[in-house]
Amino acid sequence: MNTIQRITTAVVTAAAAALLAAPASAIELTNGWVVNGTAFLNASAVDVEGNAAASSRNSGFHYSRGYLMFEGPLDGGYKARLTLDQRNDAGPAGATSTETVFIKHLYVEKSLSDALTVQVGQNATPMAGFDEKNMWGYRFIRNTFVDFWGINSTTDLGVSALGKVADGKLDYHASVMNGEGYERQPQGRSVSVAARVGLHLTPELQLGGWVQKEANRDAQAGNDPMYQLVYVAFDQPHFAVSGQLLLKATDGNNSPAGSAYNKGDGLNVQGRFDISGQGKTWVLARYDAVDPSNVAPKEKLLILGVSHQLTRNITIAPNIQQYDDGTVVNSKTTSYNVHAQVTF
Repeated sequence: MNTIQRITTAVVTAAAAALLAAPASAIELTNGWVVNGTAFLNASAVDVEGNAAASSRNSGFHYSRGYLMFEGPLDGGYKARLTLDQRNDAGPAGATSTETVFIKHLYVEKSLSDALTVQVGQNATPMAGFDEKNMWGYRFIRNTFVDFWGINSTTDLGVSALGKVADGKLDYHASVMNGEGYERQPQGRSVSVAARVGLHLTPELQLGGWVQKEANRDAQAGNDPMYQLVYVAFDQPHFAVSGQLLLKATDGNNSPAGSAYNKGDGLNVQGRFDISGQGKTWVLARYDAVDPSNVAPKEKLLILGVSHQLTRNITIAPNIQQYDDGTVVNSKTTSYNVHAQVTF
């Protein structure tokens, strides 16, 4: 780790630790710029059954994620956003964790109207961010459906256009990006075109779809993955439920051996209910079932829990998660957790 990495790691780690004593609102800097932060913490007890792969996180106390976000205006009506991210957790397959600080967002934005906002740089992909903000809502417990299963990254380098038309009844987010995502080194020889469109049938009910087509992924000719997904979301002040259906995704005719989503499919159902009547305490549930290759038994994820807002900037969520890798009977990893999200 070089000197710059050590400095940025220290800054983000210190900022995340300071969240526990931080005020509830963003910190105002100068000229309209603000800084805010988020930390994900948890205590877990993990039980591995049968031949299940090692858990991505062992039993104990964990600091899994820290974000430091800077946002503000530029001259000419432009805006900019920079998000530093420190990840200290692993993916569903138990990949090696990292404490490296990296750039999650770095883009310039220009809003021309309600119908068109343009973002240039490393910005959010059309589906993952929408799910996180408008459907699942519990990123500190587990990342979204397309993110968790490796279907799509949350951010990527490129250009996006988003907005609402038809008196707000139709919203869209379209992008042209590298396709590799923020975790991959850009090869410079691939391109990804993606779009999400949502139709608001009522103020509470939305139907929508997402499609992404990528050419020459990993700079490999013929490796042309394509993903298609439809979703439905119902959201009221004290109740929300949503579902997603992944339709026969493919990695392309020349994808590397062992690639995921070679004609695979999957589904997701998730929801929450406000048992406090005040928006502070919610019962939550989520179920995913995904078959990457369309030949193996489906891999499954089940989450049951309760979230409670202790203060304006601290939320805790006792929960149980069970991951079934689908390989053999009783091959499961179950974790008993208390997750916390702390923001300023």
